[in-house]
Amino acid sequence: ATQEGALASIGKGTISAIHLMEFNNGFGEAKKYHKACVQHMREFWKIVLRRRNKFTQAEAQDLLISLDAHEKALARAQQEYISLLDKYPSSVQLLYAYAGFCDTVLNSEKESLKKKAEAQAL
Repeated sequence: ATQEGALASIGKGTISAIHLMEFNNGFGEAKKYHKACVQHMREFWKIVLRRRNKFTQAEAQDLLISLDAHEKALARAQQEYISLLDKYPSSVQLLYAYAGFCDTVLNSEKESLKKKAEAQAL
């Protein structure tokens, strides 16, 4: 990656190969867990829609497993995003990704709009 391309990804400031590698690894992890959250939510609702009234014990167990996996993925994604935002607060790419996470996973339109506004101001 060029210095300009790296600057566009992680934001303003001094960029070293270590910073770029740290950003790329963390951002990849955040996106991976963000995607997992969405997949677990989708799986949960598939189970619910299959059986609109009474659930078997196995289906109830599947729901609990899906919710547990979602909670674990949510915690990891949030941890990665928050850590990256602390280190790279001027990364437009990161701000938009976190805004999407806030909107689709956390269901926090207010936080999503705030992060999008921060990204647009840069």
